[in-house]
Amino acid sequence: MIAVWKLKKCITNKGLKMKNVVFLLLFLFSLKLFSQEATFSISEVDASKFPLIRCTFIALDATGQSYKDLKPSDFDVFERGKNMNSTVQVECKDTLVEPAVSIILVVDQSTSMLLVNEAGERRWDWVKLGVEAFVNTINFKTGTKVALISFGNFAYIRCNFTDNKKELLDSLNNTWVGGGTKYEPPFLDRDNGAINLFLNGSPDPTKRRIIVFLTDGEPNDPPKTDSIVKELQRVNAQVYAITLAMPMHPALEEISSKTGGKAYKVETKDELENIYRFIALDIQ
Repeated sequence: MIAVWKLKKCITNKGLKMKNVVFLLLFLFSLKLFSQEATFSISEVDASKFPLIRCTFIALDATGQSYKDLKPSDFDVFERGKNMNSTVQVECKDTLVEPAVSIILVVDQSTSMLLVNEAGERRWDWVKLGVEAFVNTINFKTGTKVALISFGNFAYIRCNFTDNKKELLDSLNNTWVGGGTKYEPPFLDRDNGAINLFLNGSPDPTKRRIIVFLTDGEPNDPPKTDSIVKELQRVNAQVYAITLAMPMHPALEEISSKTGGKAYKVETKDELENIYRFIALDIQ
């Protein structure tokens, strides 16, 4: 199934204005559309009760504020170019407070990240763009801080918790790429794993703890999923898992599900940037 969701009305800081924002769902896969005037994001598409389809969306104006007046008549649903004249129900919930969050970005630095596509772009270049999109979307004014861990056969803390965007991005740019792929170290390593970093780098237990985990490769060894989940639950950390140019790994699916997080599979540079932006919006 190919469907297009069209948000017909966008409000900008210049006043009310008509603008078409088209959103494409390909085989019910969640993507995201951004413009200079507005943000409209769809995720969690549920077609289990087809033809009833449910989804979650985030709609923000140019200033980053939620729309207050979206109603069913603002949406059209198209399938293969045909307006389905669907019955649309919209329920909006606005977060009144953005609490501080402790976030660890975990990125795969294995050799496969050096693969180059036909356009001459390395996967690692995509990773840097994705992380930059995430960092630029996060609201650091509330006390939120972000750390960075990279991993191959081992885990490395590249940047401790900070609200300094440049520090985060510089640490990523200085990361050496190469090695194998093991899922356990970035979670469980006693010195450089995310669990240890949460307990020692950001000891405030009142902050929500989030891990955004990215990989483009199968693990060299089967991960001890039960141990990873147990430790994450012990420190009350949620995992958002992203796989790039590969199917979602069952272990990551299980880890994200059992910690209250989510799992996403992406294939392209744009999809990677968009999912990083969406996760940043979703966790705030």
